[in-house]
Amino acid sequence: MSVNVPMFPGVARLFTLADASATGLMKRSFTTATLDRLASGTDETGRRLPASAHVAAARLGLIPVYPKGLYVPSRVDRMIQANVVSTLRTLAERDTALQQLTSTGSLAASHPKVRAGVAKNLGRQVARHLKDHPDADIASLRLPFLQDAPVPGSRLVLGAVDKQLATLELTPSGTFLVLTLRLPTRVRPTGRGHWVATEIILPIPKHLQDRPITKWHLPTITPHPTKPGIARFHLAYTEPDAPGRDPKTPITSVVGIDWSPSALGVVSRVTAGPDGELSSAFEGHRYEDRGLGIKLFRLQQEGEILSGKIARTGHLSDGLPEDSPVRARLEAKIAIWKQLRSDLGAKRARINRELAFHFANWATGYAQTTGATTIAIEDLSTLGAGGIGRANNNRVAQSARRKAVHATTHLAARAGLEVIEVPARGTSAHCPGCDAELTRPGGYHRARCRACGLEGNRDQIAAVNIAKRAITGQDSLRTDRKTGRKRIKKAAHAPVKRVRRPKNAPTPRLTRHKRVRHSVAPKVVKVAKTIFPAPPASVWDADQPPGTRAPRPPTPDAPVSGSDREP
Repeated sequence: MSVNVPMFPGVARLFTLADASATGLMKRSFTTATLDRLASGTDETGRRLPASAHVAAARLGLIPVYPKGLYVPSRVDRMIQANVVSTLRTLAERDTALQQLTSTGSLAASHPKVRAGVAKNLGRQVARHLKDHPDADIASLRLPFLQDAPVPGSRLVLGAVDKQLATLELTPSGTFLVLTLRLPTRVRPTGRGHWVATEIILPIPKHLQDRPITKWHLPTITPHPTKPGIARFHLAYTEPDAPGRDPKTPITSVVGIDWSPSALGVVSRVTAGPDGELSSAFEGHRYEDRGLGIKLFRLQQEGEILSGKIARTGHLSDGLPEDSPVRARLEAKIAIWKQLRSDLGAKRARINRELAFHFANWATGYAQTTGATTIAIEDLSTLGAGGIGRANNNRVAQSARRKAVHATTHLAARAGLEVIEVPARGTSAHCPGCDAELTRPGGYHRARCRACGLEGNRDQIAAVNIAKRAITGQDSLRTDRKTGRKRIKKAAHAPVKRVRRPKNAPTPRLTRHKRVRHSVAPKVVKVAKTIFPAPPASVWDADQPPGTRAPRPPTPDAPVSGSDREP
């Protein structure tokens, strides 16, 4: 949950202190020695590093530094360390992936332990570095050699502090949260008395006021990305989940979700009988986004056009003198275009999030209505589009899939449903009944099996395969201890029998999205129809023997002396 509140002067001063110290700490810590320690998970004495970022930073000696004469509480150091170390751990994983790709002395295009997207991005960085340094040894390349120290995000992680700096309480009415935070009263606080407790009122949205929330956690504060002078408070809360499926109970009813390039997703249901036989009606239901996907694609195209303008104008301005008035006008245009591009990105992010939760509500509601206990989705780490062109690949990337996965997992847990990720490869290429390879007789969206004669929409068949893999691979189901995601890494085949869809089968309920305009149907104006008389019957329409046909009579509109046709 995010709440926007006007930026308090004390919060702005705290941001200034924390950002300056975090930038300096990142520059000092972005070294190969620090990355090696974070990758190994141990300190210099061999002890295991704790999961808490600020405790791990203290163990490694990563201490923030402030200008001389300033007094900053140690709890502020924890927020800065939590912000920096979380970024350094991500960089340590990328550095480990780089060493795996260059372990043979040459850059490998792929590695079994490195994701394809990470390998592609690291390959670009290595190619750019070798272009500037042709004599560099690939085997000795590390991430600090390829890039500068990143700038940590401007955020205050209050979850890393204790009640001496921040507390959060719920009002008796249950509609507001009171955050008590110690903030500096001046730009350069020199003593303990310059840090005063300030109360910040955070309203609770209406859709959360009646929920059985057991605990509210301290928020993370960030500046609003598009509105200056506004602070955004990201709050997490604990809510008891509905009782889900017993792990000892076998999975018998699954709703599969296939990520479609034309729509966000298609759902279909597969059930297992008492004898283990799988059946499905192949009743795939396609999600209707009411044109929001096209709107996202249009916003993406506008962003690409702005990026092209910025690049071309930047090349023009680089060739002009520093004091040239033309260069000043070009740089002013570039600044305006960059602001427009950032605004487009923020708008796309908002629409993607709302679209993801709208889809998750639609899919979860259908699973509840059909009586399914599990939702199966494609594992996005094994899903890679290829051979569809640059424009279509960008369009597929804008479908908010990862956000839809998080939203579906969140809403499904609240409803007592289980979400399982299955391998994505081959779901739309193999028949659910006989596992034979499908053909495309009617184009991309149609699929047909020559072996058993199954024919249908490609996305519907893929949704059945996804649901089937959740049932057949439940013996190899594993839960990630870190993220809690449930995955099946190996696909198993079992024939799915096609059954007749009952007449009273449920269909997903589709609510109108709030970003879609509530248009009013135009009034239908009935116009009196003009009746034109039919032309007189012609002898040419009759079945008469040759030689007995008379010439066609003239019509009243165009009188003629005779017919221009010969009998």
